[in-house]
Amino acid sequence: MLKDSSPEKWVYREHTRVKHELLRKYLYAWVIKLGKFHRKVIFFNGFAGRGEYTDDKTGEVLTVGSPIIALRLADELLQFCEQKGRRPYFDKFI
Repeated sequence: MLKDSSPEKWVYREHTRVKHELLRKYLYAWVIKLGKFHRKVIFFNGFAGRGEYTDDKTGEVLTVGSPIIALRLADELLQFCEQKGRRPYFDKFI
């Protein structure tokens, strides 16, 4: 098992990209559905990493990880509702 400090652990692989895409689609649908019945949506991420994947050589951020994907999605859903003049899908996203 690799240590969290090991650069090899944080290489952005294809299966991680697919996991992130599925997470976006899953959360999009479920946050909207859950928000109809529960105004506070709590998202647990049992396998969250650092939140960013960086290039080992340059330190440049290549992409974000699941914690940031979830928060950005929640923000996008709130902005969408605001633009459409509709009630937000949720009051709190934790």
